[in-house]
Amino acid sequence: MQTLSEGTLRFIIILTAILTSPAHSLLVIDEIDNGIHPSRAGLLLEILLKESAARQIDILVTTHNEAFLNVLTPAMLSFVQYVHRDRAGNSIITPVDEIAELPRLLAQGNLGDVVANKKLHHFLNGDWQHKKPKANNLF
Repeated sequence: MQTLSEGTLRFIIILTAILTSPAHSLLVIDEIDNGIHPSRAGLLLEILLKESAARQIDILVTTHNEAFLNVLTPAMLSFVQYVHRDRAGNSIITPVDEIAELPRLLAQGNLGDVVANKKLHHFLNGDWQHKKPKANNLF
């Protein structure tokens, strides 16, 4: 008897969805990394990029996973949208590459690290202006 983990099954399902999507279609994958081991984030991203180009499909994914965000290259940041809430509770979509202080934020870590530590959120909500700066830290 052979069994497959939930993460392996999800990986296979994602691959199947990509490989069976018709050309010029849009594939949306919510929480793409759910159940997938963080060490496989890079491989999954590599497959997404290669197959979306080869099959001429657009792939929209959502994630909260810092491991997945950390494998994004600087060139990929122009495709990343950060969804957050402002102080009034309104949903805001911010293109990551349009954040003026992005280089300064990324000097403190990869995108996943900056998101996981809530530095990006605090910066976008203006919270960083009201906090006393810590040594070697933007916020």
